[in-house]
Amino acid sequence: MPVVTTDDDAPVGGPFTEFGMLALTNAGTVGFAGRTARSAVREALYVTGRAALVALAQQGQAVGEATFTTFANAAMNDDEAVVFELGRPDPIPRAVFLATRAGVRVVVAAGDAAPSGRRFRAFGIAAINSRGQVAFVAETDDGRHGIYLATPRR
Repeated sequence: MPVVTTDDDAPVGGPFTEFGMLALTNAGTVGFAGRTARSAVREALYVTGRAALVALAQQGQAVGEATFTTFANAAMNDDEAVVFELGRPDPIPRAVFLATRAGVRVVVAAGDAAPSGRRFRAFGIAAINSRGQVAFVAETDDGRHGIYLATPRR
């Protein structure tokens, strides 16, 4: 059964041209990154659940000090919350974001305090569980790497 195809128009406008970063909830909601043609917004993160296809985050959207360009390393939980990082033009992710139907916010960003007393500098893959906790790989300003756990405020 098709969920979405290149014959379909995206909520941000224009037809879909590419799909990536798939995630699937136990209820059957599909989360994905979709690219479009003939639209001012060329890429967005979508969820299919609750009867309508919805863009949770989109290219050109500003959150914190970042303006979204492309999306990388997305993961989704059963509440349809998506954690992600930005892709190009900066090849080193400088923040981890959380997108829900209520909006998008920064979970952690470069310059934030790490538990060691140092500052976070860059981030790797993130994951989110059903409690909304976000695990992420990070590098601190002294060059050390670790796996950290954050519980964003609801």
